[in-house]
Amino acid sequence: MIHIARDVTNRKKAEDEIKRAKNDLELRVDERTAELRSANEALKKNENKYRILSQQFNTLLDGIPYNLLLLSPDLKILWANKSVASLFKKNVSELAGDYCYSQCCSIISPCENCPTMRSFKTGKEESSEITTDEGKIWDIMSFPIKDDSGNIKTVIEFARDITEKANLQASATRTRHLASIGELAAGVAHEINNPINNIMNYAQILIDEFKDEGRDDSVTRRIIKDGDRIATIVRSLLSFARIRKEEKNLIFLHDIFSDTMSLTSAQLRKDGIHLHVDIPDKVIRIPVHPQQIQQVFLNIISNARFSLNQKFPATHDNKMLSITCEEITINDNPYVRIVFRDLGMGIPERIIDKVINPFFSTKPNNVGTGLGLSISHGIISEHNGKLSIESQEGEFTRIVVVLPVVYGEENES
Repeated sequence: MIHIARDVTNRKKAEDEIKRAKNDLELRVDERTAELRSANEALKKNENKYRILSQQFNTLLDGIPYNLLLLSPDLKILWANKSVASLFKKNVSELAGDYCYSQCCSIISPCENCPTMRSFKTGKEESSEITTDEGKIWDIMSFPIKDDSGNIKTVIEFARDITEKANLQASATRTRHLASIGELAAGVAHEINNPINNIMNYAQILIDEFKDEGRDDSVTRRIIKDGDRIATIVRSLLSFARIRKEEKNLIFLHDIFSDTMSLTSAQLRKDGIHLHVDIPDKVIRIPVHPQQIQQVFLNIISNARFSLNQKFPATHDNKMLSITCEEITINDNPYVRIVFRDLGMGIPERIIDKVINPFFSTKPNNVGTGLGLSISHGIISEHNGKLSIESQEGEFTRIVVVLPVVYGEENES
């Protein structure tokens, strides 16, 4: 019998170590797995929270009624909210990659006063007002976005349409100016009235004396005639300066023209402008604010006078302004059509659609404000009428005013 014995202590120790290492590894794997599972669950929660936050943020940006754009340094659109997409009638995805000035202003280069370009240069918030070729006025603000190193990567542009606000401000300014002019005109008119009445009374006394003595009174009668003319002009000034009532009145169109001509005919004669007025003798009554309509007529005549003087500095056979009037029917309703036609400089075709925009003017800065036709167009629209312009550059300008007529009612003025 042979007995073999071998010492396996070390092997048993190694096996035990391996077993303990295995158990320890399994424990660590279980712990790590639990940690990863917990981290994954937290990541999912954060991802869901981020998704909700992103949706809320995008909803907020899309709900803002103004235009928001994220722009690159070369002014390409990286992102836009729904207001921008709605303005350009495109999807948000379709705007990405387009140049902002191409979409906003339909031009091939950046706007002259672009605040976004200034933000990229200065690194500061910038703002400016930009008027497009269509007459829209935009208030634009830009906010630069920088990286950790302070370099400007993108700019957020905030734009809102303030055309209506500008129109209201212009109208309010114009109203204040007219009120001041009205007060001045009323004061001057009252100051003139007294001496004119005295002159006419003295002239009448002379006429009575000359009649008793059998002398020629033609000169004194001319004094009274010219005094009446001055009195008519004064009455027109008072009518123009009178405080406007909120309600419209039925006014004779002929009376409005008479007051208008009293204020303008002398200046037209002085400029050598041939005036042809064809107003029907028939009684035509229109429901209007008379001073506002007179303001429209005065503005149109003033523009025609300026254009004729530009084309004909001296007297000329074609230095002519004609005013015609006729009754028409539109949709079975009675209207009156008044046409002002001058043979002046005319309006270039490229800008004829812009002349009724606020602040647009072909006159020099010290001559025109660009508010006259804009306000006139608004006044006629408020009277349920229509103002239209036809012109040919270098030939003529024809402005047509259409207003409703009222028949069969007593005059309320």
